[in-house]
Amino acid sequence: MKVIGFYILSFASATALFIFLFHSPLLEGNIFFYRGVGLLAITSLVAVVLMLIFKKSQWGNFLAYKDILISLIIFSNLNMTFFTLVPVTVERSVSVWILRFLNRQESADRNVLTEKFIEEYVYKNNAMQKRIDEQEASGNLVTVEDEVKITDQGKALVQLYVRVAKVFNVGEVLK
Repeated sequence: MKVIGFYILSFASATALFIFLFHSPLLEGNIFFYRGVGLLAITSLVAVVLMLIFKKSQWGNFLAYKDILISLIIFSNLNMTFFTLVPVTVERSVSVWILRFLNRQESADRNVLTEKFIEEYVYKNNAMQKRIDEQEASGNLVTVEDEVKITDQGKALVQLYVRVAKVFNVGEVLK
């Protein structure tokens, strides 16, 4: 029971720290996804150090190193999964934008919805430039004299996406 309690407490504590770090200036200005990965790595490092200190204390003598490893794996995997499925999706999803817009408006004509999407999401939110910037930071695109070009790394990534889309029967998204 002590080990299970340790897993629960360490998960809750590390998750709280991870969330708190998003409200700090740490790694601010980075691409949202990369910031989250960086904050998760920092949180994991802090959590491991604290767990090792706890293990060496008089209260943590019941722990084995495998318990610390399992706790870290549970924390990092669940938080990374949640982070990519919810906050990252909220930040960039067209579907979430539509739901948020209609939540404010109750309803909208399809043409108005399309116009508002282009006006708010694409232009006001600078969606295209954000995506170009993140792909340049990732090494998939380069801009040369106002012309955006795909790199060899970007081409390889597209091929990977095409293969994954075929495996999971995504459809005609990447033709």
